[in-house]
Amino acid sequence: MQTARSLSVNTFFSIFSTLLNRVGNTLLFILIIQRTSVSTGGVYDLGIAYFLITSRLTLFGLSNIITRDVAAEHSQAEKYFSNFLSIRITLATASVILAALLIAATNYDPSTKQIVIVMIIAVIPANINDLCSGMYAAFEELYFDSIATLLNASVRLIVGTTLIYLGYELLVVATVLLVGHLSAMVVNLVIVHKRYIRKWRGVDISFLKTQWPVALPFLVIGVFYILDSRLDKVLMSFLSNEETIGIYGAATAIIVALSLVPEAYRIAVLPVMSRLKRHNMLMMQILFRRSQKFLLILSLPLTIATILLSEKLVHFIYQKDLPQAVLALRILASSLVFIFLTSLYTRLLLVYNKHNLTARFMLIGAVINIVIIIWLIPPLGAAGAAIGTVTSITIRFILLARVASRLIERTGVFSYLWRLVLATTIMGIVILQLAPQALWWQILAGSLIYLFAIFLTGAVSPEERHILSNYGKKTFLKVQSWYD
Repeated sequence: MQTARSLSVNTFFSIFSTLLNRVGNTLLFILIIQRTSVSTGGVYDLGIAYFLITSRLTLFGLSNIITRDVAAEHSQAEKYFSNFLSIRITLATASVILAALLIAATNYDPSTKQIVIVMIIAVIPANINDLCSGMYAAFEELYFDSIATLLNASVRLIVGTTLIYLGYELLVVATVLLVGHLSAMVVNLVIVHKRYIRKWRGVDISFLKTQWPVALPFLVIGVFYILDSRLDKVLMSFLSNEETIGIYGAATAIIVALSLVPEAYRIAVLPVMSRLKRHNMLMMQILFRRSQKFLLILSLPLTIATILLSEKLVHFIYQKDLPQAVLALRILASSLVFIFLTSLYTRLLLVYNKHNLTARFMLIGAVINIVIIIWLIPPLGAAGAAIGTVTSITIRFILLARVASRLIERTGVFSYLWRLVLATTIMGIVILQLAPQALWWQILAGSLIYLFAIFLTGAVSPEERHILSNYGKKTFLKVQSWYD
């Protein structure tokens, strides 16, 4: 009971924090396209890509290690955080300097260089915030992460939106990213100090030496993640132009928003799986199987609905007809199911200390992605990049699923999978029949029909309905009590 309640509450706050963080960047990107041009949006998206690439190179999985190890032994919090913070600051600063020098050496327009470099500087406070989030997850108190994230997102949304509407240059708007992360960093460090770290420790070289072999696979994973999911926009900047980046960014922004739930859930589920693996293996396996089913219930209808409604979605969000973005979105949406499940499988491998396999699988996907991008971007533009991304995600999913099936027996998957497929098909038919209606009517009707169909077909068992109802009410009451 305590496990389910903790997981549901922390999933809620993880979703809330992730949503706020996504909203900050995504809404600014949408407003830039609406108020200026697709090309200007492309420059901003390129800056975000470089920001994420530089950030990934310095993460080293330190927040994941903190979450996994401190969740199992809270008394180690001071040692882990103090040492990892010093490493994080050093690595982030060095990476920012190196990235800035590389950007300065490119053939980009001078204004583009300035914008990208300003956004890259935000990596330092952002990576410190990531480390603090690992601490919150370890103690299963992700509501603290929501506080700092709310401040960060508020600064970006309020100040950034105001600057866009007042007509300021993109360089000024890009500075908001740095200010937002700095504000959140101050709040996070205060909370961590007051809550968990009473005494800051000096750097323990012997301890860091023991952690280096653990962190190294995460560096490899980070590099492969960059090659697989972020390098596409950088390659576009050399193979195509800012408009193509903007079009592809318009499609990926929607996929990123839809990927909110699995990303938030994987943050919340890691400490719980880590704890259960040590103390109750049977419950850990049950948690994994139910998590897999939960993610399938959500991802199947999202995949079909996004494909069918892509044209209306793009026009509604960007207030412009972007046929190339619609095509890219339809291609990308076909991988949503794999994105949802992969987020769970990678956490399972981490709990079993098999994250080196994740690195290998990402390398395979990354190489294939790069080859396809270089081959297809010149003739197909954003659609070519989308094909490369989907191919990479699919291959990685297949490899991860094979390993996961050896670690956790997937008992009874097909007994409910066909019911979910049937419910999704019924939903898709309803959406198509309501094509002349407004977007919101299609979404509402499709959602209601899908919910009715999964219960009618028995895809959700009576026991699962009871669990969802019971813990949903308890989670709501607990969350409500914190705000009363």
